[in-house]
Amino acid sequence: MTPVTPAPTAAGSPPGHSRLIATAGGNVIARCDGGLVTLRSWSPAQGFHVDKVDRGPDRRARVEFESESGEVKVEIRCSASDTPVHTLDD
Repeated sequence: MTPVTPAPTAAGSPPGHSRLIATAGGNVIARCDGGLVTLRSWSPAQGFHVDKVDRGPDRRARVEFESESGEVKVEIRCSASDTPVHTLDD
């Protein structure tokens, strides 16, 4: 009988929490680590483009998606449990 070896795990994976934030203007992946948030990636929805980005790491990060009909501003902070939380201004 051949012994079963567990699949390797990602060694050295950084601590913290990541989260996908989906909005009408686009998607953002944000990561919190030690109370600081960093935007890992952002992608505008169809018809939108990225106007401004403040990716961090900082106490807050922001991205603005803009279209001909308006804009969606996303602000992300870290919760007490070091998880990204966001507010929208659209």
